[in-house]
Amino acid sequence: MTHVNLLDSHFHLWDLVARPNPFLPLEKAPVYVRTDFIADASTLSTLRLCAGVHVEALYTTDPVSETRWLAETQQGNQGIPFVIVAFADLASPDSAKVLECLKAHNEAGRGSVRGIRYILNHDPTWPHNPDPTLLTTNENFRNNFALLQEVNYSFDCHCNPHQLHSAAEFFARFPGVPVVINHMGCLKLPEGHPHSVVVQSALAVWRAGMQELATLPHVFVKLSMVSYIKPNWQDSAADTAWIKSLVQEVITMFGVSRCMFASNYPTDSTPLGGVPFSRLFDFYYDCTEGFSPAEREQLFHGTAFAFYRLSGPTLSL
Repeated sequence: MTHVNLLDSHFHLWDLVARPNPFLPLEKAPVYVRTDFIADASTLSTLRLCAGVHVEALYTTDPVSETRWLAETQQGNQGIPFVIVAFADLASPDSAKVLECLKAHNEAGRGSVRGIRYILNHDPTWPHNPDPTLLTTNENFRNNFALLQEVNYSFDCHCNPHQLHSAAEFFARFPGVPVVINHMGCLKLPEGHPHSVVVQSALAVWRAGMQELATLPHVFVKLSMVSYIKPNWQDSAADTAWIKSLVQEVITMFGVSRCMFASNYPTDSTPLGGVPFSRLFDFYYDCTEGFSPAEREQLFHGTAFAFYRLSGPTLSL
């Protein structure tokens, strides 16, 4: 059987026993390390994991320590190559300190750091970011964001649907900083019939923002976190078809050359309300029904490989 190569463009590793983090679920998933990720990936059927992108896991008080931990714990491995998306406090008033952090990541990660993620979600259900001005009037954020181009970093954007319009306006000012929208714009469908006013209103806000972002050629999108969109989607054929249609809609908006699939594991794993790794990627593969082999390769591997520059220095799982 011929397998399709998979570059998982969004996964996390952590050890909350050795390295506690108040933002992460100690009770349900205290440890998820290299061997756990490899074990999950080994269950794949039609796909074969060949590379990955580790995304920061909210170690915001000492972000460089996370990058150093990844580099040290993976040292000497000869397995699957991966790169890092780290964290830096882009809202800091001290731009010199931010630049120092960006450069320290590169050194700690031995050249494997490709970008920065900042969780921008401003909403009562996302208390991680209390500042609604970061994408609009915050000069600190704007000045520090410009530093990303100086160090050749991309930006992983994690925000809510009602922020996507502001995000599009903000990113339009920085065409030299490649951006990838995390998790399909963090759409969360409210309870109700698919054609109800409340559901259609939520979709309209999300759709308008995603369409605006799609007009920017340097903005990409991750097809991921579908269990956030509609919890337990896998238990209903109708919900599965609905989520599939939304994934395909995003691919149509951005094109295969700007979309990439991702597991978001272990955040989207079964203990945390998601689905088994193999079930998730079987679903993603089904979403590409009717696509050519070249288009499938682009979605599962090529887009992420180019965006995150996997041809450069990497670490190894």
